[in-house]
Amino acid sequence: ALGANVFNMGVWGSLVSGAVIGAGRALGDRFFYPSVALAAWLSVVGAAVLCAVQLGLSGTSPMGVVVPAMAGIHAVIGMGEAVITVVALRFVYAVNPALRRFRAEAVS
Repeated sequence: ALGANVFNMGVWGSLVSGAVIGAGRALGDRFFYPSVALAAWLSVVGAAVLCAVQLGLSGTSPMGVVVPAMAGIHAVIGMGEAVITVVALRFVYAVNPALRRFRAEAVS
């Protein structure tokens, strides 16, 4: 179970977040924070759905029960994660504005 959770949360979350934030950067600076919020939400919901599918495939719980239950509650948890992530990132940029320059250089 630990290996599956490491994959679901670590690998899936990192790959999806990187892709979504990268797409947001490509669309322009005004899409940066919305892409960060979406990435945070997707990393939580996606990992939960992957876990639910794994539980369903293993026979631990019926797929029709576990997927909607995990997706539903984690959709709400993901909203909180998105808000916290954006607020924390804005705070970090406010405290250390030089970090914005590094983000801008990474986009160029």
